[in-house]
Amino acid sequence: MFVAIVLGAVAPSAIVGPLMRWALRRRIEVNVEKRLLRRGVIGALGAANRDEAIHEVFEFVNRQGQMLTEQQLVLAALPRENEVGTAIAGGMAIPHARPENLKTPVIVVGGLTAGIEWNSVEGEPTRLILSY
Repeated sequence: MFVAIVLGAVAPSAIVGPLMRWALRRRIEVNVEKRLLRRGVIGALGAANRDEAIHEVFEFVNRQGQMLTEQQLVLAALPRENEVGTAIAGGMAIPHARPENLKTPVIVVGGLTAGIEWNSVEGEPTRLILSY
């Protein structure tokens, strides 16, 4: 019995170890600083609900000279948001879109003075939006 337990622990480690080393060598370094728009922080959003906030954030992205229109970004983000909400703990939401013709992803941060309903599991209002 003892031998079976030891083999049961050693065998997976012998297999997973080399696979993990291989995966770590292949990882791609991501520089978040390069993804944050130069003017990527919106002081206070004027949105009264989730959809307005998403429109406002993506309108801001479009005004910063990104190649996609606000409508293209919204059409990519809203179906995802309707399927599975992106509100997380701490009054934060992470709406995001990955349109086919997106060349470079960007990060935008927006604040909401008065929190808005975002279908949070905790039921708390969303006050900070981080969009990627």
